[in-house]
Amino acid sequence: MIYKKNRRLTCAILCCLTLSFLACAPETSEEGAGRENVATPELVQHAEALTTAVAVTPEFLSPQLIAQELTSLTPDAGMEQGVSDWKGNVKAETELVAAGEQALRLNGVHFFLKYSHKLIPISGGTYYKLSLQAAADNISISPTVSFTFYAADGSTRLGESRTLIDLRGTAPYREFSSPYQLAPDEAAFVGIGVAFPKGNRDAKLLLDEVHLYELSNLPVRLVSTYESISVYVSRASQVPNEEAHVYYREAGSSQWYESFAPEFDAERGEYRSSIVGLNEGRDYEVQVVLEADGLKLDEAGATVSTWDGSPPIGQTISVASLYEGGQLLIESMHGEPDAWIKITGTGTADIDGGYDDEAALKIV
Repeated sequence: MIYKKNRRLTCAILCCLTLSFLACAPETSEEGAGRENVATPELVQHAEALTTAVAVTPEFLSPQLIAQELTSLTPDAGMEQGVSDWKGNVKAETELVAAGEQALRLNGVHFFLKYSHKLIPISGGTYYKLSLQAAADNISISPTVSFTFYAADGSTRLGESRTLIDLRGTAPYREFSSPYQLAPDEAAFVGIGVAFPKGNRDAKLLLDEVHLYELSNLPVRLVSTYESISVYVSRASQVPNEEAHVYYREAGSSQWYESFAPEFDAERGEYRSSIVGLNEGRDYEVQVVLEADGLKLDEAGATVSTWDGSPPIGQTISVASLYEGGQLLIESMHGEPDAWIKITGTGTADIDGGYDDEAALKIV
């Protein structure tokens, strides 16, 4: 998070294995003095419309959730048979593992290193995503993990995903997953690659449960917060008069509600929508239906949990015990799912970033 240099922060922070949460109220700077946020009747009406759920019985919607149909193509995702599928100076890790008996250990040094998995056969025109568990030990500059589509010759690159991970310091295992990526029609293989930047002497990256998933139905990806869910539906292009509908319900309920209509982003090749006004710490089912001219084209969904606003606290630390002026840097501080770390302030100008740093607070 980046804050203007002349703003002070009053903050409370919760950090755990899978989430860093910051709630802050910046004091008004001179350049912002005198400005007011005015809620017009139109804005109030729009906000109420977004948070008012209306029960529906859609014509095309199946009564049961149609989950993502994923097949893992990685021959030995958990490294239980060893690490021979990987190229580079890789090692089998037997102490720090996410699941099973073994994981993959990649060592960093003072120069740039690359590691790769042997090519995995795929089908062109199909959606894929990469999912894995990753942990860090003494990492200064985050490695990158991505996957690349190759032609039948095994060397012609046809496209690459963005990196999945951003890991620094020392951190326990957590799950990382890429968005769905459409393989070009001429693609025949996928290669999984890891790049370890220079300046990482004595650093270690641990990987486990590395799955390249092939999807056989409509790609639906969900990203949740405390009371909302972002919905992403991959779609290379629309057919004439195509419309997308997003429905949701709390797990265990039979009643569906419809979210507001998603927008199609032709440049990204996806529909995007948001579901708001949800309850914290609940499981939800989300189903997407595509239709055109009264005919159903496709349907699929996924499940997701909203964040819990009252996690179990294992340790409470004051900002004053960490802060010495200027930018507050919080690094290599990790709780557990059942023992979060809570960092509390006094409520009055706990952090003053001044003008020398780009951010008043940095969490890595």
